[in-house]
Amino acid sequence: MISVIKNAPDGYKPPSCEKARIVLHDECVRDVEKELIPIKETWITQGVSIVSDGCSNVKHKPLINVLAFNSHVATFMYAEDFSGVEKSGVEISKFLLGAIDNIGPSNMLQVVTDNVANCKAARREIERMHKHIFWSPCCVHTLNLIFKDLAKEFYWLAETYMRGKGIVKYFINHTHALSFCRENSTLELLKVAKTCFAPHYIVLKRLIECREALSTTIVLNLWREWVKNADEPTRIVKAKIIDTIKDDEFWDDVKNILAITKPIFLLLKFYDGEGPKMGEIYERMDNMLGEIKDVIRENKYASYYPQVEKILLDRWEKMTIPLHCLEFALNPKYYDKYCLAKLAPVA
Repeated sequence: MISVIKNAPDGYKPPSCEKARIVLHDECVRDVEKELIPIKETWITQGVSIVSDGCSNVKHKPLINVLAFNSHVATFMYAEDFSGVEKSGVEISKFLLGAIDNIGPSNMLQVVTDNVANCKAARREIERMHKHIFWSPCCVHTLNLIFKDLAKEFYWLAETYMRGKGIVKYFINHTHALSFCRENSTLELLKVAKTCFAPHYIVLKRLIECREALSTTIVLNLWREWVKNADEPTRIVKAKIIDTIKDDEFWDDVKNILAITKPIFLLLKFYDGEGPKMGEIYERMDNMLGEIKDVIRENKYASYYPQVEKILLDRWEKMTIPLHCLEFALNPKYYDKYCLAKLAPVA
């Protein structure tokens, strides 16, 4: 609402503060509740799952939200301000138990949260209070943690990512450099937010797509003149960026890292899409492990496969729950004649 006030037509007279926060607010609540009636009716017959995650509002206040979803539709329920509240397992469990009571424990199937320590602590309290409700860790969050684990374990991945990130940061922070690059490329360099999934893959993938444009940029006469007229500290930084762009070994490392992490990224992208995914977790995780094993066999970093496999399996063990096994067993894809007769999708 705040962001669209500026788009009001000329002469528009806004409602008074009292009318907006009482009369119009109550009318809006009634309208929303009326539209939610047919959705809530499906909860009784189809069950419902809660998804809860942290976010922030336009004032950057920390919130925890609640979404209710089933095979019919996903519905945003509400969000609570956690400013000044410790996000401990106790506080999160109180919040989630309140959401369960709001929706109705008899309608509940599972609660989905991030796979972190405080959420695991909340899980134990929820399962103690409601033994029929499953807790499921978010698969996308778990797969994203694999990227962080790999960067923490392998210096060559972390170093290559930081060098690539340095190139992106330099060009984005210097308008002249970015302008020269844009003249040679239709693609933009990507600077991802801290909350973005798979930042290592996204940054390096776009960087290698812009390699030719970057190599062309640093040999332009305009670039050389710009570098020549800069002060000493700036010239030193530019020299490091130029050396990285000219370094064939750096680009080989980028290609090798992308080859290893591509199966993880594609699986993350699949789980982050629309529709039910739980019934395919077992098969796709197994396929991902096989793809990485095949790729890394011919890779520069083939000797690191045992450590890579251990990281993947450790995360998989922390993520897998009995509900995944049940969904896998009940997935028509693996036993229905019609599904088995369909052609496999093209990757």
